[in-house]
Amino acid sequence: MLNLIDPKELRPFVFSILEDLAGYLKARIRLQGHQGSGRLIRSVEVRVDVKTGGLEGYILLNDYAKYLESGVPANRIPFRGVTGRGGTSKYIQGLFQHWRRLGLSPGEALRASFATAQVQKREGMPTRASRRFSRDKNSARTGFIGRTVEDREKKIIAEIEEKTLGLLEIRLDGFLQPLEEGAAIVIF
Repeated sequence: MLNLIDPKELRPFVFSILEDLAGYLKARIRLQGHQGSGRLIRSVEVRVDVKTGGLEGYILLNDYAKYLESGVPANRIPFRGVTGRGGTSKYIQGLFQHWRRLGLSPGEALRASFATAQVQKREGMPTRASRRFSRDKNSARTGFIGRTVEDREKKIIAEIEEKTLGLLEIRLDGFLQPLEEGAAIVIF
């Protein structure tokens, strides 16, 4: 196998492409109205590892991004309704913290948490009403990763082709050996 391009040379280039894509992901997160606490946007991290014979690039996000990407069907919402037995629920606690961050008093936050849980248990997440928080195309509240990659894919591929073709041409120039009458042969 002929390896003409050193992966270490491409690392900064791949990193910059992923950084650019990460910026578009952050913008789409904001467009879809998912910036409540800001934790998801702050969690976006780009990593490029040089491996034997190539590169692996990643954009890492908080684990809950997968639920914002694809939503959660109603039957998967972890809420059984108000039972009257008391107790605690991590799901309700999370909603409560969300509403408190938005400035509701403890009593208002608790009522909003149970109301949100009941609607999500009926409709899933996102709810139909949550579309009003989105400024994305068609008021989308899911698919921020897929939509961003789809929107940027052609530009990314063109940049990669341009960069690697340029490196490949430079490398091949070193392998060209002149023959008589201006012809050349590539020697590997």
